[in-house]
Amino acid sequence: MKEKLVLIPGTLCDERLWMHQLEHLHDIADLVVAEIQSEDSIEKLASSILHQVEGEFSVAGLSMGGMVSLEIMKQGGERVNRLALLDTNPYPPTVEQKENFQRNIDMCQAGDFEKVFSTYIFPNLLTKEGKENAELAPIVESMASDIGPKSYINQLTALKNREGYLETLRKIDCPTLVLTGDKDVLCPVKLHQEMAEQIQDSKLVVIEDCGHLSSLEKKEDVTQAMREWLLS
Repeated sequence: MKEKLVLIPGTLCDERLWMHQLEHLHDIADLVVAEIQSEDSIEKLASSILHQVEGEFSVAGLSMGGMVSLEIMKQGGERVNRLALLDTNPYPPTVEQKENFQRNIDMCQAGDFEKVFSTYIFPNLLTKEGKENAELAPIVESMASDIGPKSYINQLTALKNREGYLETLRKIDCPTLVLTGDKDVLCPVKLHQEMAEQIQDSKLVVIEDCGHLSSLEKKEDVTQAMREWLLS
């Protein structure tokens, strides 16, 4: 029987973030991509996913999706067989991050969503090579455009008001993949080392020459790491 795997995308991302994994892991897992646009809190998003998914399952989340995954562990961790945390942050936002989130909210409400994306978001999502990739950049831009400012404001509000998950990390007892790109400027390697140290049954994987959107930029490497995790 295949493992039920819920994939949770990050801010301004949708199922396209997981295209390669959806194509190449379906032989060992029943895959579903969660929606994280309609609620304005991490807690509500996690609760919604727990209500929609029946029984036991595994979960993988990238960036904001990783934060929602940790909240799922907090609310209903006894139902989770395996956990994968990709390019994410277990800590509450800093004062500077809160100020940046609010700046972006204000700009979006003023009609400057495209400027927010091009100035503050896109430059931090991929490596230099990734941003110059003729296939990658249009996917990232299209996802953001389709999600749009209203849903982005929901996501920023959730990120701004989120709690930390250090206590949750220490209680995780299922096989856990902690993965990040070595050039992720938003959620650096150090955060993932600290997460892996707190989780008793964890494996840390650092992908070389990879930025924040690892499942897109180094899709083959991430898929292989997730395959090994699912079969562990």
